[in-house]
Amino acid sequence: MKHLLLFFILFWHVSSKANDECVNAIQLTPNANCVNVSGTFNGATLSGAAPTCANTSSQDVWYRFTATEQTMSVNLSRVSTNSTMYLAMELYEDSCAGNLFKCVAWTTNVSTYFNNDFVIGRTYYV
Repeated sequence: MKHLLLFFILFWHVSSKANDECVNAIQLTPNANCVNVSGTFNGATLSGAAPTCANTSSQDVWYRFTATEQTMSVNLSRVSTNSTMYLAMELYEDSCAGNLFKCVAWTTNVSTYFNNDFVIGRTYYV
């Protein structure tokens, strides 16, 4: 039986920037239940060029996970009181400078990528 694997990365405002650079990407562990991870952009900078699906970006933070199923879901949502914050996410294969797997724009308070094109055992950087 296939399991739907979900990640929810929730952002709010507190002082921290530990995962501002890819080398410090926070490891996420997929499982059959949602894995909610809270984060912040406070103190974060933009590591490289702005994503094509969010070309006005001014900050980024990094997460990584290893695919355990072919069908997975990665979701990004906002818990901030800043209702003007626009979020998007890029997924890279194998490294932060790896192949751009997907760029997902913000739609109605969430960015979601759900598909069956993940490669089991491959590491993805978000």
